[in-house]
Amino acid sequence: MGDRVLALGLAGVLLAGATGFGHAAERTPTLAFGIDGSLPLSYSDDRFSNPKGRADYLTSPYLRLSAEGKLVPDLSYSLYASGGFDKYPSRIDSDSTFATLGASLTRRWGDLRVGVSLERNHAFDGTFGPFLYLAHDLGGYVSYLYTDAAKTVRFRPGMSISRRFSDDPSAESYVVSFKVDMERQLVKRWWLTLTPRLRFQNFLGGENLGRSDTVYSLSSGLRYSIDDHFGLSASAGYERRTSNVDSRNFSSFGAGLSLDFSHTFGLAKK
Repeated sequence: MGDRVLALGLAGVLLAGATGFGHAAERTPTLAFGIDGSLPLSYSDDRFSNPKGRADYLTSPYLRLSAEGKLVPDLSYSLYASGGFDKYPSRIDSDSTFATLGASLTRRWGDLRVGVSLERNHAFDGTFGPFLYLAHDLGGYVSYLYTDAAKTVRFRPGMSISRRFSDDPSAESYVVSFKVDMERQLVKRWWLTLTPRLRFQNFLGGENLGRSDTVYSLSSGLRYSIDDHFGLSASAGYERRTSNVDSRNFSSFGAGLSLDFSHTFGLAKK
């Protein structure tokens, strides 16, 4: 029943967004291609994966290719393929990587954005090691962007809800997330960043049936914009997970450096 409610709610967002077609049918949809990703190097003192306190040093490259544009002025779409680390904790709490195919649709009302997404994910143990399971994620999200008149402060609160369906029952879950992205420009190309996040995850089957996790995290750092396509960032953060399964409780401190890049080809006409 809950899955039907989620699906109907997401369908309602799609129908609301589609009403724009009746007022702008003469407009031609736009199309552009993009590539973005990151090359990070990070440190973590994760005591869950390393109960003896041994630190982890790792790199976790991420790459995303996309085709995106606008169907009408306030309704945008994105089709994408990506590879990187999982946005949910894996059932065995390893550093799982995912190969993802996805699509999203976003409706904009001024600075408010509401959207839906659907992803097909192949999960691998470690860095694209042995195959773990296949999962489909259906989700919805809402965010609001505030920028001051001088464009030196950005404030973006957001919420998302998603349902993971999987051929491994232990990976099936609901996830509800809240976060606030805050940025303050220090000088021309330097930005100070701060992101608090709260996530609730309820597992629905297999060995995780009845398990419920709450994850609190806070990260902060500096970002330097080299140009419109490349940037360097340094950040540090703390994460704590509490669970009704005592063996799944953990806390972790991490820090890292990252080279980030993004480029759009054939930018569509406005």
